[in-house]
Amino acid sequence: IALRYTEDDLRRMIDKLAGLYEMSSSFQEFVGFSVVRNHQSEVEEDSFRYLHRHTVGRPRDMVIVCHEISHRRNQLSETVYREVVNDVSAQVIVRSVFDEMRPLIEGLDEKRERQKLFALLPYNILTLEEIKTLCCRFNDVECANYDDIRVAGDALHHPFCELYNCGLLGVIRQDPHSGSPFQYFKQPQDALGDTGSCLPRSPFYLLHPSLQSLINQQHAGIGYQTFRFVTVGHRYPWRPHFAAMVAVQRASFTIRECDLREAMLGHLRSINEILQVTDEGTAKTTDAEFETILSGTQDCLSELERLGYDDAFLTLDDLAKRYLRSRRDSIPRR
Repeated sequence: IALRYTEDDLRRMIDKLAGLYEMSSSFQEFVGFSVVRNHQSEVEEDSFRYLHRHTVGRPRDMVIVCHEISHRRNQLSETVYREVVNDVSAQVIVRSVFDEMRPLIEGLDEKRERQKLFALLPYNILTLEEIKTLCCRFNDVECANYDDIRVAGDALHHPFCELYNCGLLGVIRQDPHSGSPFQYFKQPQDALGDTGSCLPRSPFYLLHPSLQSLINQQHAGIGYQTFRFVTVGHRYPWRPHFAAMVAVQRASFTIRECDLREAMLGHLRSINEILQVTDEGTAKTTDAEFETILSGTQDCLSELERLGYDDAFLTLDDLAKRYLRSRRDSIPRR
């Protein structure tokens, strides 16, 4: 019998443990704050959800992190909290996942093989074509020989299939009731797939947050990018504009001018703010702010066109057309 724990189940469990061992009424009282600032997505995130998405959904993972938090409770700040969660998830939880899955994996069973893969990764959100290219590079073969990397047979190790089966690579699924897309990472109670064709089709593949510091170690801070404004985690939403935001950022990585690259990031930040609506369905920006953002985006597009950054121009122009100009009159203003 497989035990299934929802996020709410785990929250209640950790709340009870906080009461038993720390004399706190809840996890949030235990850590001292209800939200933390996510520097990548640039949103305030529920402190328990931040912990939960850095695990693979096992109660013991959360207990391990909470144990370390308890040791550092006297010096706990929002920054220290993030450091503890990030470090323990990478150094303890990920290692235990691979140790337990060792009999069922081949390509990533050794640490050096995992480090080899991590050194190849360019971003935390990948397309199927990028998965194919990286898988071939990992196996030191020509990509032209493998049209469908998901069913290449025994000739290749499938590191991304193994990550997926370990709960460390996510896909985009659609909620059967609401129809809304969401991020899905395999949970401990889910059955393992056939390693020959285990990777589901998905518009994007998402690297688990617990892998970020391990990947960064292999890149020495150079050559690996984490996409902004997209919070990655199990059951987190995949909003309609995320694909366009990812496309613009991917194109922006090729821009040599730091000022222009930062300007693009600033426009994306403003556009992301526009697309966040209140609970009442009203936009958070005023008419004047909306027009200023639209005008600034147009100026940025002109500069990109002048300098010949075609991909950056086309992706930002597409984002503006789909989510700014077309919504000028359709979004309820305040």
